Amino acid sequence: MDRPRRNVLGVILALMAIAAALAWTVGSDWFDATFPPATGYRHAARPALVVAALSFVAFLVALVNATLATADRPTLDISIEHRWDAYLSAGVAIAVGILIGTTIFR
Repeated sequence: MDRPRRNVLGVILALMAIAAALAWTVGSDWFDATFPPATGYRHAARPALVVAALSFVAFLVALVNATLATADRPTLDISIEHRWDAYLSAGVAIAVGILIGTTIFR
């Protein structure tokens, strides 16, 4: 009996949001307590900790997918539904515009 593949993209995005929030709050406090920063650089490691947390969640998803593929089971369905294409395209265009506008045209 073949089980239908479920789209788990929402679950993965929720896990990434939780991991980013924890890295931003708890992770930066732990990092600053463990490695005291120089004056004026408190919580400076926040962006790096968020990137590390997001990368770890992506690594776990890849590991689960590889394990499922090796076990000859259906892999995770992380495809984006077509109804979101226009919104994502517009969001990326706006994000690139903000990035260019805030870095070049100061």
